[in-house]
Parts: sequence; C-alpha cells; structure tokens
Amino acid sequence: MYFDLGPSDDYLYHGEMVFKEMNNQKVVKFRQKVLAKDEKTGEIKRKLAKKDIFPEYYFIIVNRYPNVLKKKIDEWVYMFKNNEVGDNFSSKNIDKAKQRLVDFR
Repeated sequence: MYFDLGPSDDYLYHGEMVFKEMNNQKVVKFRQKVLAKDEKTGEIKRKLAKKDIFPEYYFIIVNRYPNVLKKKIDEWVYMFKNNEVGDNFSSKNIDKAKQRLVDFR
C-alpha cells in the first residue's frame, strides 16, 4: 500500500475475519468437507472438520519500511520498496522474484 493507514508507526499489519455469536461472544469455527484417512482401515473418506475458511489480510505500508532487514519478510518488503533484491537475500522464492525483476528491465 502506498497510502497512510493511520496513526501507527509499523509497516506490517495482519487481519482476519472472525465470527462471534451475538449473545455470548463465542467464536464460531465453520466446518468444511475435507479428506481424511481412517486410522483403523486406512480408507480415505470425506468428513466435516472445523476450519478457518475465511480470508486473512496482510497490509504492507511500503513507505514506512526503514530498509532494515530483521526478518525474512523484510527482504520482500525491501524489494517492493526498492525494486531490487540483494545478493545475500535468502527468503523462499526471492530468487524467482529477482529473476523477474531482471527480465522486466
């Protein structure tokens, strides 16, 4: 994101959808059909399992990033901000992003 999110100092944000019952505020976990192996027979069956089925959101305020690498995700934020990948970057798939940047130029 290249706009100001509000009066915070951070550059990484995470959010998710949570549903609660209105009367007791209990968090609701929805069920989804999944494939599961029966432990006794080894047969693969469909069953209903409680799952987080709603999206998660990540906001990156690129302009607030101080160009300091502390975590692996910072390598990606650095790339978003500066359009380059350092030679010592090692995050998963960052090498592919580096190649795409080279191909794009």
